Amino acid sequence: MNRRRRFPLLAIGMLLCSHVLAHHAFVEFDRSQVVEVEGEVISVLWANPHIRFSVRSTDADGTETVWSVEGSSLSILSRMGITEEFIPPGESIRVAGSPARSGAPRMTVSNVLVGGREIVLGSRSTPRWEETAVGTDHNLMAGGTVSDDNTIFRVWSTDGDDPHSNTPGFWPGDYPLTEAARIAQSQWVPIAGSECEPKGMPTIMEQPYPIEFVEAGTDVVLRIEEYDTVRTIHMGDAQSGEAREKSLLGYSQGRWEDSTLVVETSDIDWMYFDKEGIPQGDAMSIVERFTPTEDGSRLEYAMTVTDSEVFTEPVSLERHWVWRPGEVVRPYECTWGE
Repeated sequence: MNRRRRFPLLAIGMLLCSHVLAHHAFVEFDRSQVVEVEGEVISVLWANPHIRFSVRSTDADGTETVWSVEGSSLSILSRMGITEEFIPPGESIRVAGSPARSGAPRMTVSNVLVGGREIVLGSRSTPRWEETAVGTDHNLMAGGTVSDDNTIFRVWSTDGDDPHSNTPGFWPGDYPLTEAARIAQSQWVPIAGSECEPKGMPTIMEQPYPIEFVEAGTDVVLRIEEYDTVRTIHMGDAQSGEAREKSLLGYSQGRWEDSTLVVETSDIDWMYFDKEGIPQGDAMSIVERFTPTEDGSRLEYAMTVTDSEVFTEPVSLERHWVWRPGEVVRPYECTWGE
């Protein structure tokens, strides 16, 4: 079943205004500011896509304010060795983070001081109050490890030092948009809401968590940690267009060019090209190239998107993943609740 109704491209902008797309952590909070709040932890939700907890603070005149605090994903924090036990309800806490642009008592957190120790809650965060902090001893920013196995069929991790491999850096911006696409994007308004709705192609390929290629008979399966996504890449004869039903991830046909896996994807039922309101036409096609390096430490990735309704010429994106021994694709189990 198609997830989107078919609209002329010029009308897409109105639809975009009513649909959640933007990851609100990138638009809701003012990253140029840091505020501090002290109070008591009154509730904790430790789950993907973001951990969340509430802090009750009291100002000098006795006025109480309950702050809604949002942190990194459980997928990242678990790899930093940070668990729910570090922020128990009832504890006194000091929180530093970026405030909501709206002025509401909300923030995205970078550091906390609780139970006599500082904890960093982001892979790029550094200690704020102490010389050392829990959560800084991890390998999320490390590069790849050389391996005798230089095949694609392994678990690959995001390289934290690669500017193209983080969510904003994957998207080059300044696209060669058609006039209709420019109008549609100009009408787009991001609305915060549930972040457990799976992403379609090509957006899902920005995700920062491990991926794994697995042989499945004659086909190749790409397991993606975010939203427990599974892409099937058909390596045999392609189905006819009439037999293919559109889906979020589309229909992917693969072939080998030496050690490079080339994947052509079409029939995508996903409204967006990126997370900034650029629409996606019905005839979009994507060509991806996954190439492991000879030393087995990296997986190079290049994507070319062709969509004559949206772009005046093909658009190219790139990133890479690295191999780290012992990494696995973990269950994502997205939970969104108050």
